[in-house]
Amino acid sequence: MDTGSGKTHVAVLRIKHQIQISSSPKLIWLLATTIALCSQQFDVLRSQISSVQIKSFTSADSVDRWSEKAIWDDMLANTSIVVSTFAVLHEALCHGFVSIGSLALIVFDEAHNCIGRSPGSKIMTDFYWPEKHSRHYVPHILGLTASPVIGSKTEAMGTLESVLDSVCRSPHIQKEELLLHVNLPDLVRIHFEASEAFSTTLRSTSVMKNLLEVYQKLDIYADPEIISLKSQNTKSSREKMEKALKSKNTFIQSQMKTINRRAGEMCQVLGHWAADFYILQVVSTLIRSSDSKDIATTTWKDAEKRHLVNTLRNLDISPDNLTVLSQTSISDKVRALLKFLQSCDEKTTGIIFVKQRTTASLLQHLLSIHPATSKRLRFDTVVGASQQASGKRDLFEIATHKDALSRFRSGDINILIATSVLEEGIDVPRCHLVICFDEPSSLKSYIQRRGRARLPGSRWALLLENSSRDLTRQWEDLELEMKKKYENEQREVQELVESEICEEESCRSRYFRVPSTGARLDLDNAKGHLQCFCSRLATQPSLYMRPVYIIMEGNEGENRDSHQALFRAKVILPATLDPSMQVFISKMLWRSEKNAMKDAAFEAYTALYHAGLVNDHLLPLSFMDPSSGIEMGDSIVEIHEQFNPWPSIAHAWENREKLQRRVLALKDQHGLVKCEIETSIPVDLPELEPILICWDASSQWKLESGQPRIVEYCDQQVEHTATLLSLAHGHRWKVEEMRYAVVFEGLNAKISQLQLGCISLVDDDILDESMGLLRDSQNCGYPYLFHKFLSSKPSIKSVQHPHEDYESFSSNQPFVALKKWSRRSDFLHSVAAGPETVGKEYSSVLPRSRLKRDAIPTVFSQFSSIIPSFLHKIETELVVKELCSSLLADIDISDTAIIRKAISTSGAREKDDYQKLEFLGDSILKMLVSIFLASKYNHWPEGYLSAKRAAIVSNARLCKAATDRGLDKFIFTDVFTGKGWRPFYVEELLKSEENGTRRISSKLIADVVESLIGAGWKMGDFQTSLSIAQIFLPEVDMPSVEVGRVQLFDIAPVDIPIPEDLCQLESLAGYSFVKKSLIIQAMSHRSINTATASYERLEFLGDSILEALIVTEISRLEDSLPLSFMHLCKTALVNGNFLGFIALEWSITQKETCWKENHLTGVMEVIDSEFQKPLWRFMRHGMLDVGIEQQEIARRHRSLRHDILSAMESGSEYPWTLLARIQANKFYSDIVESLLGAVWIDSGSMETCRQILDLMGIIKYLHRIIKERINLLHPREELGILARGEEVVYELHASEMEDGKSGRRCKVFVGGDLIYEGDHGKNNDEAKTRAAEGAIAELRRVNESLGSRKS
Repeated sequence: MDTGSGKTHVAVLRIKHQIQISSSPKLIWLLATTIALCSQQFDVLRSQISSVQIKSFTSADSVDRWSEKAIWDDMLANTSIVVSTFAVLHEALCHGFVSIGSLALIVFDEAHNCIGRSPGSKIMTDFYWPEKHSRHYVPHILGLTASPVIGSKTEAMGTLESVLDSVCRSPHIQKEELLLHVNLPDLVRIHFEASEAFSTTLRSTSVMKNLLEVYQKLDIYADPEIISLKSQNTKSSREKMEKALKSKNTFIQSQMKTINRRAGEMCQVLGHWAADFYILQVVSTLIRSSDSKDIATTTWKDAEKRHLVNTLRNLDISPDNLTVLSQTSISDKVRALLKFLQSCDEKTTGIIFVKQRTTASLLQHLLSIHPATSKRLRFDTVVGASQQASGKRDLFEIATHKDALSRFRSGDINILIATSVLEEGIDVPRCHLVICFDEPSSLKSYIQRRGRARLPGSRWALLLENSSRDLTRQWEDLELEMKKKYENEQREVQELVESEICEEESCRSRYFRVPSTGARLDLDNAKGHLQCFCSRLATQPSLYMRPVYIIMEGNEGENRDSHQALFRAKVILPATLDPSMQVFISKMLWRSEKNAMKDAAFEAYTALYHAGLVNDHLLPLSFMDPSSGIEMGDSIVEIHEQFNPWPSIAHAWENREKLQRRVLALKDQHGLVKCEIETSIPVDLPELEPILICWDASSQWKLESGQPRIVEYCDQQVEHTATLLSLAHGHRWKVEEMRYAVVFEGLNAKISQLQLGCISLVDDDILDESMGLLRDSQNCGYPYLFHKFLSSKPSIKSVQHPHEDYESFSSNQPFVALKKWSRRSDFLHSVAAGPETVGKEYSSVLPRSRLKRDAIPTVFSQFSSIIPSFLHKIETELVVKELCSSLLADIDISDTAIIRKAISTSGAREKDDYQKLEFLGDSILKMLVSIFLASKYNHWPEGYLSAKRAAIVSNARLCKAATDRGLDKFIFTDVFTGKGWRPFYVEELLKSEENGTRRISSKLIADVVESLIGAGWKMGDFQTSLSIAQIFLPEVDMPSVEVGRVQLFDIAPVDIPIPEDLCQLESLAGYSFVKKSLIIQAMSHRSINTATASYERLEFLGDSILEALIVTEISRLEDSLPLSFMHLCKTALVNGNFLGFIALEWSITQKETCWKENHLTGVMEVIDSEFQKPLWRFMRHGMLDVGIEQQEIARRHRSLRHDILSAMESGSEYPWTLLARIQANKFYSDIVESLLGAVWIDSGSMETCRQILDLMGIIKYLHRIIKERINLLHPREELGILARGEEVVYELHASEMEDGKSGRRCKVFVGGDLIYEGDHGKNNDEAKTRAAEGAIAELRRVNESLGSRKS
């Protein structure tokens, strides 16, 4: 159908019909060729169909990142219509995210693209037709295509009909009627003269001449780019500078050259005025943005901007020097255009096509201000995006409006000046007029531009130079010829390569489909899939993993019946894979090498699928748990309020359960018993630890618990409990005589509430503060401690806290000096001493007549004050008891105190918190998960294993696991303060409901899981840790650590003899392997082709074993170590630089015997010598570059080892900088870890692995670090501390090393002051670290100097 004949409308009508007749929730899918067209069709459908949900699936919607079926399911939920490119649907079908059976209708826009192996064609041939041949359901198909003509079917159309299972229908019968709606515009030729002034003898304006002069006088040696290259002074920079000087090709030179050229072009096309105006705009834009953050120059270097601004300031662009807009200052071409536009109606809508963006901008400005058009028509521009949009924006580009098209559609403007961007693809309203200011470049442009003028009576104008050849007749002849071919059914599909055409049927017949998802693999997509899979194997950015194809000719027997050579292909996959997954050969012989490689890739990828290395969507495995969401980091989550154990205690009272009684003894700081109280509670509590009572800043008491005894239930006698509570709290709130969750009874003491404030004070009283509290009878019985009797009223100046009515108290009465009674309710946390009162003799003073004394000794009031603190401790025990009896019921808990510690956050300020246990559990969990994964997925490469492990132990996964299992309600997060505390009454607790929530960090929840795993190790080694881990991570379904190890041991190849050189490695390690294949694998780099796999899987396992060994060793001494120091110890001993040094240093002594002539006797003598063979020399590899790099690293090691060993043996600081300077490749640390992994699998003994670490010197160094408290801070971290809040800035500069190689030099500024200029470093990290060390020494020197001056 012709442009404008309504094919989009046909699609809308067909889609509406499908919606109306559909009884099942199947999708309607509209396919377009480009994202812009998808957006356009999406907008059309949304405007025409509002009853259903319509979605757009393009790269603009990030569809390329939807790699999970769950994501597609979510995106398609409740959706009826999808608009996408052909490729999106094809990929979705290939990966089984969408099935052909789920579609009701597919609309192919631009259906002529469904040929060959295009995505549209493959949708039909790979998915539609197999289902139809199997007599399964298939969707309806509608294909739409636009062309310049209307004609009947052709032979090529038959192919298209076959592919789309459709009949091609063109409006042939109603052709005349259709032509009434397809308006071909009238051609108008606008001729103009190329005057001498604007063609052969083009005159430059004074501004243009001035600009050219400025350009020619540019001193390239002052160019910032040349200056920068010169300052670097390296071999590479010198070569670049020489090249730039020779070609004069710097950014500024290029800009100035282009401005001059573009000004000349504008002068020729538009006239002198346009050239001057263009120069003015360019220069003023740069100067205006030079002191701002204008987007035009934000990507420029400051030096470039300043230099260019200073250069262009020399340009004389004053108004007197600019060409004035007039008939003589514009070209004849523009004058012809203006004359034509004057003849147009003011309501005319049209497009003026030009070649260049600059032409569009200048022409728009000219037409907008010229008297002939400014008041009649409204102009704007639409141009394509600049090629430099992602980098430096060129100065010669002039900014244009972004919303011009929408303004054109709304009628705010009626003439668009556009480049070829509007020729096709973008929907533009029908116009009265299309003008080609510049001649169309091709027949395609000619037809597409003409198609924009579709209104009745529209005109199609071309500006033609009188002296030029009129191409319109030629284009019209070509169009007629094309029309003839079209109607004579002679259109042809583009020919394929002959060999591929011959083998096309064989290609199509080879495919593999996953039954569960419908995902499809064939020879066309296998290579792309295999490339993607290999790229995912890279665990470091510097590693490039790819399949390698080798073409092999078929043997003579295979080729004997063919006159053409036949080929097979072999594909070799990276050695990180299991050997059985590394080499694959094409199944068939092929004439085409390309098809042979496709066949090999197909064989490889199907094998990877059957080995479980790609998923059922035929994609590399993804390890993000869709249910847990993206890694949350330290996000805040809403969880349950802390578990409240008191309602269950109330129900126990209600159920008349047996009581546990125990005697509490309150002891002072000297260990003397102050009082004894018996408690009763209807639950079995474990033995209670003594509770430290912080009575005041100088006194610490203990509340000790006696042995519990179980008695039968009896009704509460609440008098003692109520009285004890009233002693310290009754003046603040009423104590109810109700049943209590915990009952208290004074031993050998009869107490009742009648004894509170019952004794009046008389003259002959002999009192001290221990006899009972004094209470203000006129102030709710407010309690005080007795100080002394006063015969008269003291001056108010001598009273620290005078009563508000103190002045009105009569002086003719006895007074009592009082001590303040503590108002605290929290006695679990220490308090700081308050400021001493100076010049105040008394704390408080009241008339004796107002005071009454308790008949109960003060010690009971003191016990009353600590009841909230005691009950808080009981509450924590009850919470721990509930956790142990529910979530941890299957765990043998030998110490509930360690569980309490594991669930106590630092914010709760309990006696101990979880942080050290989390430090331990983090590494143990990593090791357990590593063993599980390595044993379960024995074909998985290290990259897969690491990604899966990261997903399992991520904060997001652990947080979700904890909340799913209900651990969140057992976590102690809030500090006990006693504020607002009230007694726990049974009747009130029976009515209480738990429905509160709290918000805490997701990382905190994950940390508690790890701390419980650490607690498991404390209680029962790794097996208990595994049992606890499996409560939260049931996917870690490994019966025991030993079972996992045995599985790993069993899959290691047997009967492989150990090479002689590796026998020495057994001697070095002090261990003889049962399965020699393990030691071979441990030393095999990925670059070597052997019968065993490379070391990556063993390194994955050994990494976690090493960390677990170091952390458990540290944790045995945790009571004496700060947590921060424990973390530093681990980092110091497991980092790559340190382990690389171990691989270079740990060696076995080898003897060497040689014969040498004795110069004195002339007799040959045997000379025995020794040399060291370090671990790294046992690594086997197959790359020349690796060997060269090893020699360089060995040289650096030799030059630095003495200083490093000295620091490790006797230094006071960890040698961070020295280790970094070795620059050991990662494979050095890898083989240390892979050896540990191999030893553990073979021996099953963590102790054996620990012995190897001891042989390496790691354990010895750890003990020295701990014993002597070696400074482990990294220099940059330490400098930050010494800077005391001042900003530390590292300024790096290029430098040349002593060996002539390029390096880096670093300056360190602290608080804006230059502190130190560092030595050379081979890279940024080394330069910064060395500079930081120098800055630390300088700051220490300055601080010592200042200290000595003060002294």
